[in-house]
Amino acid sequence: MKGIYNIFLLIIAILGFHACGDIFDLDAPEISQDDIDGYLSLTTEIDSSTLNPRIILTAKIPEKIDDHEKRNIIFSSDKGKFITTEETNNPVTVNANILGLAEAILLTDGATGQFHLKAQLATQTEIAVSDTVKINNNRNHILDVIVDQGTDLKANGTDVITIHCNINKNLVLDKEYKLSLQHNVIGGKFLNTTDSNSILETLTQHANTYQLKVGLTPGNYDVTVKIEELGISTNKQVAVRKLDPAEVITIDEFDTNNILADGASIINGKLTIDNTTLTKIKMSSTGGSLLLSDLNNVVLNSNNKLDFDYKMGTGVEMNKITFTVPHPTPIEHIIEFMPMRSYPDDIFMELNHYIIDSMALNTTVVDVSVSTRKTNGMVSTGTPVTLEAFQVIDSKEEEVGQFENDYDAKTDTNGDVKGIKFRPLIHTLENTNDIIFIRATVLNQTQDSISTISEILINK
Repeated sequence: MKGIYNIFLLIIAILGFHACGDIFDLDAPEISQDDIDGYLSLTTEIDSSTLNPRIILTAKIPEKIDDHEKRNIIFSSDKGKFITTEETNNPVTVNANILGLAEAILLTDGATGQFHLKAQLATQTEIAVSDTVKINNNRNHILDVIVDQGTDLKANGTDVITIHCNINKNLVLDKEYKLSLQHNVIGGKFLNTTDSNSILETLTQHANTYQLKVGLTPGNYDVTVKIEELGISTNKQVAVRKLDPAEVITIDEFDTNNILADGASIINGKLTIDNTTLTKIKMSSTGGSLLLSDLNNVVLNSNNKLDFDYKMGTGVEMNKITFTVPHPTPIEHIIEFMPMRSYPDDIFMELNHYIIDSMALNTTVVDVSVSTRKTNGMVSTGTPVTLEAFQVIDSKEEEVGQFENDYDAKTDTNGDVKGIKFRPLIHTLENTNDIIFIRATVLNQTQDSISTISEILINK
């Protein structure tokens, strides 16, 4: 009877051993590429709370992996460094916990743009998943400078300008930085400081406020705020007046509403000098052009009036027209306005390769040239154009290849986009027997997308 009982215990032990083996996957087979979607996954998260954003990568494998070595995940990136217990490395190996989770933190170290990330099994590196994230430059948003000069800043030696230097409250400064301020206001000085022309002090986390008293000389002046160590420089203009130009110069019928930066539109204006002893004026412009023969010596008519025309340029930029009345202290009246973008009606594309040998997919570089055109006028300089490369697989567009120099694809003064390079790259193709489509897309004036598509045939 005791022998039967011992045999029974032996059977139970054997069954239990196999059950545990099933639970803990002690003899886990090699994983095939076909099983990757159900075996290894990767998620990413961007932490933008610091001056240099961080990327948090989390890989997931099944929980039933008892083999310590088979739980090792290799994380890698094309730039930046991973935080480890001892130092920063790239790539880095992390062992997944009992829940099958492995996490790594990537320091961007000031790098921006696209980060190409990968997680792969250490024991089977061909089993890998990838992701791409875009990191923006937090440094461009760290400092907000607001100059409060009131509604009527006069060169009286007493008016005060308040300068607010605010740090983005959502960003954490990782160390101590110095903030410097300078001005070129003639006779002006910073208050509550030993140096009347400049300030250098430690930057605080949030608000930094300063005061600048103006002098007795009118003019347009600059206040410059810098964080030298971060390469940040912000320049603000301050206008100090002797005599209000509106008391002398009147501009009528100069309508800038809905005006396009199309290189063709013309704005008509009427100028009046409300002083019969002043019969001449000097005019200048940036952004567009004044259609007058001698801008340095414009003669008014007998009523001290002038009809003038202003032709738009193609830049979506601040247009500035300056009217200067000659005087011991010249009196200036300035008009500034921002035109609307002039979008195209048509888009065209040209490639230097329309047929590529299948054996040359990795070495061929396709030059892509895009032209945008408008029926009336011109397309504004800097109009964005989107470029895409894809194959159609099972009625679905699949992105392929790689563009170079396309992250800032914008039109030039002729409405063209040149210098874009496309590499087919065989490892990105869904099917080397299918056509590659290149699509260029731009918005028209009604903000509808218009596109053109070129085909690249793969020669087998």
